[in-house]
Amino acid sequence: ERFAETWPRGGQQYEKFKALLATQIVPQLRDLRDTIPWAAAPEKPFKEALERTQPASIKRENHGKVKVQFDWHGGSYETGTSFLRHEYNRIDAEEVTVAFVGHGQMMADYCQGGEFSGKPSNNAVYEKLFIVELTPGVQHGDTQFARTVMRELAGVCGKVMDGPSAAETLPSLVRRDVAVCTDPFDVSEWIGLKPAPLSEKIFGNKNPTACMKLADGADGFTVLPAYREEVASVFTV
Repeated sequence: ERFAETWPRGGQQYEKFKALLATQIVPQLRDLRDTIPWAAAPEKPFKEALERTQPASIKRENHGKVKVQFDWHGGSYETGTSFLRHEYNRIDAEEVTVAFVGHGQMMADYCQGGEFSGKPSNNAVYEKLFIVELTPGVQHGDTQFARTVMRELAGVCGKVMDGPSAAETLPSLVRRDVAVCTDPFDVSEWIGLKPAPLSEKIFGNKNPTACMKLADGADGFTVLPAYREEVASVFTV
């Protein structure tokens, strides 16, 4: 019970996540690793500097108000000024797309600025833009690390795709919909779903549930007009 109440919603640290994204995740992607081998921060010194200088948690209200800055031997990380979409569109630089799965609360706090009326729908997709500015740090023999500045889009995120709302899905949710969600605890028991009928336990049930039908429906997940052309160039919509 304590696990479900306190993690991860109460333990998220968005500024730490941004630093990890800019110095560890993005630079390790194949194309950047080949063209800018010094972009990634050394894992252990980076982690030690991050934990030493940054608090365990932050409040949403403080996001963006205090500059985050720390360094390690040969490199550094800091948050830069925010930017608007038109500046991003003018930049002639490689664009890297990374997908993350997060909780609606984090999306509401740091993608909608806490002003979102209700949490995002389950499986909704939002676009969060960053500009990562890299300059070479100090050379140590054959090793060189980056000085990294992480800039973030001002305002709210763009909604790429919407999904069915909780009001539509929760009332029809049954145990089969969350059958795989058993580690570290059985989710079906936590959210109060009734046990499967005895006949289903004995003979099984291959018929789609109401949630399955909703997800498979043509209008289950809708790509918003502003992003249809972009998404269509990658996927079949």
